[in-house]
Amino acid sequence: MQQAADYHDAITAAMNLPGVDRNKICLWGIGHSGGAAMIAGADEPRVAAIVLNMPFQSGAYDAANFPPGLLQQVWKDREAQVASANPQPTYVPFGLPQRQTPAAKKVSVHS
Repeated sequence: MQQAADYHDAITAAMNLPGVDRNKICLWGIGHSGGAAMIAGADEPRVAAIVLNMPFQSGAYDAANFPPGLLQQVWKDREAQVASANPQPTYVPFGLPQRQTPAAKKVSVHS
């Protein structure tokens, strides 16, 4: 929902740029941000069009590839944020750990 709210802020900012036609503001969402664009556009009267380029897959499918324990860490952080009057977010590394490439095998070539 925060990402959808960010789209509303971006629309407001775009409408105040020089040379922008306020009647032709469009949202464009790619991948999972398409979901946020769709949510924002559903109740945004200032949007003339929405362009979505989204795969047909689920968050559960993506989450199956997350590092072990990541979702549990996120849920614990969310609970702490809600319970605190002064929440301090927990930051996690972006992306997956780099793969170690196997050592090169020696190959002998006979002529």
